[in-house]
This record gives sequence, C-alpha cells and structure tokens, in this order.
Amino acid sequence: MSKVAKSVKKVKVGEAYHKIKPILYVLEAHPSIEVYQIAGSYRRGKEIIKDMDIVAKIETNENTEDIIRKICEMSEDFEKGVIGRDRVRRKFNGIQFDLHFAREGEWGARLLYLTGSAEFNIDMRTIAKRMGFLLNEYGLFKRDTGELVASVTEEEIFEALNMDFVDPKDREKTAAWKAIKQDHKDKGAKKNGTCKTKS
Repeated sequence: MSKVAKSVKKVKVGEAYHKIKPILYVLEAHPSIEVYQIAGSYRRGKEIIKDMDIVAKIETNENTEDIIRKICEMSEDFEKGVIGRDRVRRKFNGIQFDLHFAREGEWGARLLYLTGSAEFNIDMRTIAKRMGFLLNEYGLFKRDTGELVASVTEEEIFEALNMDFVDPKDREKTAAWKAIKQDHKDKGAKKNGTCKTKS
C-alpha cells in the first residue's frame, strides 16, 4: 500500500458552502443546536478553502448522538472518518468537514481556536502565557491555579487579555495583526497581572 499522502482538493468558498448546505440544514432544524458558526478559513474570509470547520453550541454531549447519526447517514464513506464525543469528521459532496460540538460555557474558546489561523492561535497562547494564563480550546485559565477566567465569548477572552477584539479577517500574518501584537507587547510590561477575572 502506498504511503504517499493524498492531496486535499481546494475549492472556492462559495462552491464549498453550497455543497455543505444540507449539513447546515440539519443543524438549523435540530432542537438541540442553539447556534452554529462556520469557522476556519471560511470565517477568516479566504476565497479558496480545503475544508469546512463548523462549531455548534449544544447544551450537553448527551444531545449529540441523534445529530451524529443524521450527519453520518448523509456522509460519504460511512464507515470512515472520525467520530468522537464532541467532534465529527466526514466528507459530504466531496467536501471534508469537521463538526465540533461546544457546550455553552466554552463556545467562545472553541470558536476562537477553530477560526485560527494556526499562527494566530500560537501568538494568542504566547500572549496568554506571558500574562500568566493558559489558553486552549476550552477556555482561558490562570496558569497557577487552573481557575477559569474566560470562555463564553471571544470578546470576553480578548478583554481578559487586555486586547481589543480582532476581526477574523485579521487573524493572519497581516500588518494589522503584527501591529496589534506589538502594541500589546509594549503595554504588557505595565499591565501584566491586571487582567479581569470572573467574580
């Protein structure tokens, strides 16, 4: 068997959205889904993408079984892909998609992480670490105690890091993001340790 990795086909964002629409209809109609958001390169405004990352807010993981069953029945290669407690990876109409379930308390952290870019996520975690925090896909935590600081919304996380909200389209190696990083670094030494936490 060949070990050469298969290349992932890239498509125009409009074409990908059109092909994945039936999956979105399932999320729209399901009573357990409070809200969903297409994240990844789609949310960052890319014109060409290779897959679709979708975040769906759900009350508890117990509500995911019916959704997963419906999604899998519609998907290609039914026996293949990834199925987890809070994630489904499948292919539909030739488009690979990753559906991530987020409980309400971790919606912002999941959306931030899955929007990316990878470089942006690394930078954000570095900023958090510099301020004594740990940032991951589940939330922003105090590094020394593990106390949750922010996770419900993206805005809450940015605020806790003494940052203005960064538009998804600027979450790349752009001049705008470089300026934001530098500004935060310049102010960081003066404000380190003064971040707001949940009462």
